[in-house]
Amino acid sequence: MSIMRAPPAALPTNIHAKLRNLRCSSFLRRSSILRSVLYTIQSRRSGGVFSQSFSVNVRKPSLPILSLHQDPFAFEPLDESLQLVVIGVAHRVDEDVVIPEVLGPVVDLRDGSERAFVMPAECPECGTALRPMKEGDIDLRCPNARSCPAQVRGRVEHIGSRGALDVEALGEVTAAALTQPEVPSEPPLVTEAGLFDLTLDELVPIEVIVRDGETGEERVGDDGEPVRRAPFQKVRLDYPPEAEGMDAAARRKAGIRKDFRVIEPSAQARTLIAELERARTKELWRLLVSLNIRHVGPVAARALADWFGSLDAIRAATVEELSAVEGVGPIIAESIREWLEVDWHLEIIERWTAAGVRFSTPGHPGPGAAVETEG
Repeated sequence: MSIMRAPPAALPTNIHAKLRNLRCSSFLRRSSILRSVLYTIQSRRSGGVFSQSFSVNVRKPSLPILSLHQDPFAFEPLDESLQLVVIGVAHRVDEDVVIPEVLGPVVDLRDGSERAFVMPAECPECGTALRPMKEGDIDLRCPNARSCPAQVRGRVEHIGSRGALDVEALGEVTAAALTQPEVPSEPPLVTEAGLFDLTLDELVPIEVIVRDGETGEERVGDDGEPVRRAPFQKVRLDYPPEAEGMDAAARRKAGIRKDFRVIEPSAQARTLIAELERARTKELWRLLVSLNIRHVGPVAARALADWFGSLDAIRAATVEELSAVEGVGPIIAESIREWLEVDWHLEIIERWTAAGVRFSTPGHPGPGAAVETEG
């Protein structure tokens, strides 16, 4: 991939106009031309499938990925190829990071080596046909929410995030290990329903292939083989079982060495189990965020927890009652009702509850009390 600054003469008039309209500093208003792109297709926990194209940063070489969530032909400025496009900076996120915007192609600079980008018709993770989930949507999603590996992996990682249950040791690699391990063949978590049932015995045997965080591609070692990790194993060397009861002299005489591999739970495995134990009684709003209900983030979850005090009360509420809560509204209310109508979603609640998860705020008097939550 290479990026070069766009000479003004090379840019079509309409792109110049768009650059002038961007509300950013004169330094960020400069445009860049992407000369070549390596595309990768990925799925997210929401089922949205997007193409990753490149990074752009005004100061550093590694920057946020520019992601396309729809078929590129849905974008007015683009034609048959996304190659050789002008990149304009839309706005600054913080001092070092900006969000790029595709403004349009620069056809005159193409040399014939470009390849047209084609959005896949199927999910790259599970093979399910992609489609808009609702009428009017232009982004394509994988409807296999329950068992698409990418979606399960993303949801489990989200549960461990700071905005949800804030579980130490439950990050990207751990989520991949639990949902898409190389060993065993059957993952410990087919869905997040079994998260709080995990045991050390289940964790220790797990091996996982390490993947690049941006592209999703397998990382390859110097030997050309995929990099494998066993994040929940600690290996120590000890004398073999047949040396039990032998003193040092007897072991030396028998040629027995301390080279027998003993596999034990790693510190990460013990931390994960301990953190999940603590997570069972965390604030209700955190548990609501962890259910991965579309549109229910920390703000809406806090409002719901403050007003209703328990998941049972939320489940009993009508759409009108949910939407009347300040910070919720009809879109989030409908999303909650739709989520609660799915059988495998209810299985998550049932299994988490059976495992000791507390879906209530202790001492909350009930719907309408609006007790302010902590955490």
